[in-house]
Amino acid sequence: VLFRSPVSADAAPASARPAAPELEGSAPYWDDSLGRFAAFTALRAHNSDDTAGAAAKGLVSDRLLAYAAPEHPRDHAVWHTTLTDPAAADAFFKAMRAALISRYDVKAATDAPEKLILHDRNRRIHLSRAGAQVLLVDAAGENAARALQAAFPAPKEGAP
Repeated sequence: VLFRSPVSADAAPASARPAAPELEGSAPYWDDSLGRFAAFTALRAHNSDDTAGAAAKGLVSDRLLAYAAPEHPRDHAVWHTTLTDPAAADAFFKAMRAALISRYDVKAATDAPEKLILHDRNRRIHLSRAGAQVLLVDAAGENAARALQAAFPAPKEGAP
């Protein structure tokens, strides 16, 4: 390992993570973390290198879950990220917001400082920030989007 963050996403074994929530009675078929480099790479597709780097720098941990959506063209996914503090989460949220708006090129159903909702023909994209956490839900339908959001509630006041 050339570099390891003092608080690394892989510091705890997967068995120490909370159980992955089920969606529509099914467990996720993918449960992993992406890490800082993958976050930077995803963000820089639609942001400057400086913006993507600043946004990814504060990433402490993340969890990516993917669920089957057999009756839809694409599956459901949720990416739950925890950053060093609310300011870092805000930078990450803003960069991810810009990436999603650029990628989907649709008018936002909701576009607020801590929430973005996009709907296209086959997707329901919900991006939210609370405290030092950012949640991205990419679902094939509104019911799945809401269920995944409910599975990752916003932290209580004073929590990271």
